[in-house]
Amino acid sequence: MRTSLCVGVLASLVTLAGALPVRAGSWQFLGERLANFGLDHDVIVVTAAEGAFSQIQLRVRHARIEILDLKVHFGDGSTLDVSVRAFIEAGGETRVIDLPGGARVIRNVEFTYRTPAVRGKRALVRLFGR
Repeated sequence: MRTSLCVGVLASLVTLAGALPVRAGSWQFLGERLANFGLDHDVIVVTAAEGAFSQIQLRVRHARIEILDLKVHFGDGSTLDVSVRAFIEAGGETRVIDLPGGARVIRNVEFTYRTPAVRGKRALVRLFGR
């Protein structure tokens, strides 16, 4: 009885383990910019020494910001335009942005944003890749 119970539990655990998502690698910090007030754009430079990436994400600290668009400039000279159009609260993040063509070297990420025109804390925009 105990043997069949143990076999049943083990079979259930193996089945559950197969249903769990596989972790697709950890995020690597690539750079950051402190946003100005109003409508503006900034560039986060990424060196080839950082490696190649298949996904990126922007994370925000300190203050709310509206990310309008971003352009990813790759090492081979090509560019990916992404319409983000999202308000991101302090402590929030953009959706995960998949980069076409598998893992690629990123030269820089240029982003257009809008912040409240009031004085106070400025949003810190951080770029991560995996």
